[in-house]
Amino acid sequence: MDTFTIITAAFIVGIIAYSIIWTCVNNSKPKTSVSAQVVSIDKRDSGDITRRGGRVLINFSKVYYVNFLLLSEGKVKKFTVPIEGNQSISEGDTGILIRQGSRFISFKRNSRKK
Repeated sequence: MDTFTIITAAFIVGIIAYSIIWTCVNNSKPKTSVSAQVVSIDKRDSGDITRRGGRVLINFSKVYYVNFLLLSEGKVKKFTVPIEGNQSISEGDTGILIRQGSRFISFKRNSRKK
């Protein structure tokens, strides 16, 4: 094996090990509920085009990064938030954030005043 192959393999193994360790750390933490306010939302679109056997595959996805102000701690934390179905989160919303370590679980928005 050449040096490049060894370094590449070590890098890939390191990334996999880091992901496994980080998942175990988050899974060992309790789920906690905190009052929070949505400070900002960063919506990022990504996409890629691949060719396989004469076919072109197009994949697009949206990733939402939401900054929450944890009202009890006075700190802002950023979470990657999957947007599912008709769920909507807007800047300024307040509610209960459920998290597990650094993982976003859910956000239950307080009812909006009309």
